[in-house]
Amino acid sequence: ISACEKGAMWQIALILLITMNQSVVQSSTISYNSAISACEKSAEWQRALVLFATMTHTVVEPDTISFNAVISACEKDAEWQHAAMLLFAMGEAVLNPDAISYNAVISACEKGAAWQHALALLAAMGQAAQESDAISYSAATSACEKGFQWQMAITVLVAMYHLGLEPNAISHNASISACEKGAKWPRALRLLTAMSWNFSGLDVISYNAAMSACNRATKWPRTLGLIAAMVQDLLQPTPSLYSAAISASERGTEWAVIRPFSPVQSRFFCLSASQCIARNQ
Repeated sequence: ISACEKGAMWQIALILLITMNQSVVQSSTISYNSAISACEKSAEWQRALVLFATMTHTVVEPDTISFNAVISACEKDAEWQHAAMLLFAMGEAVLNPDAISYNAVISACEKGAAWQHALALLAAMGQAAQESDAISYSAATSACEKGFQWQMAITVLVAMYHLGLEPNAISHNASISACEKGAKWPRALRLLTAMSWNFSGLDVISYNAAMSACNRATKWPRTLGLIAAMVQDLLQPTPSLYSAAISASERGTEWAVIRPFSPVQSRFFCLSASQCIARNQ
């Protein structure tokens, strides 16, 4: 069963577990945990829940690994309500949730855009004497971004610095994207600048979010400046970023900003949007 779990072969894992229960070989917590993990790796959260429920109705006692496996299965499909109920059930089963438990539920809340619950769980980690980490805060920041809460996203990001946690690309990019959704382009640019000073993980997603913020505010020169800086940082712009730059050039007629690009890229930008579309068809 453990081999099936590593290979995400949940069907075979279930068959083996059923066979064990029907034979003289007694299934154990480890057997169930492996089968649940196989379902989790295959995004079969409902089957993982059924297995877990079966486990609680037998003589086999679930442990922290059991709970974490089924919580992770729910997290992968954004089933944050089920994940939260399982976290609560751990306390009733006299089991102490660990950082993995909390992080999986916060991540489930992030996927379900349940930002209030994500922040509440982040606070609960401290009350439960569980040390939160960059994963916890990054998931909470992403939850705020998906919930269009740019102020809270920045608050969580700043809290990471105060706690001595090193924010990663996910937390920075989520904050920039939250500002983009909130039409706060100056803050998006400030976050991008801070990211370049304090963090080496500037990527296409970082620039894309900042450019989107500038585009929404019709700040065409800023958009062109960002894509120029992106190329100078040796990052390859995506076709969508090229389109954004073309749009900015046509609307703002800021052709001088194109100079940092290579000759091939400059010729590409000098084409009108319609010409580019025709050439790529």
